[in-house]
Amino acid sequence: MKDAINPKQNQDESKDGKTITIDFGTLYKFNPEDMNIDITDTFYTNHAYIQVMSRDAFIDFLQIPGIKKDGVMHVNGIRIYLTHAHAKKLAKSILSVVDNAHKEGKLESYDED
Repeated sequence: MKDAINPKQNQDESKDGKTITIDFGTLYKFNPEDMNIDITDTFYTNHAYIQVMSRDAFIDFLQIPGIKKDGVMHVNGIRIYLTHAHAKKLAKSILSVVDNAHKEGKLESYDED
């Protein structure tokens, strides 16, 4: 057993009190061809509310106008939290993909404002 901790490793005590080392990098290592993306849920949205805070950002994807139940309007939504870096990368990626599809004539016309 190793005495020093590698920054990529965590230590834990086993049942017999001995310290064990777990290398999470090795534990989760896989070949790209061994990855299977399993999308378990889908959600249609026609409105997004974006909020940026000091530590992260979130996007609420909403189904507007919603459904009125018992005199109260209910709007279904999903909230996604992102780091600032991932939010910026997502924004650039969406803009690039939509612009390219529009230039190739794959989209209906839209206002570029």
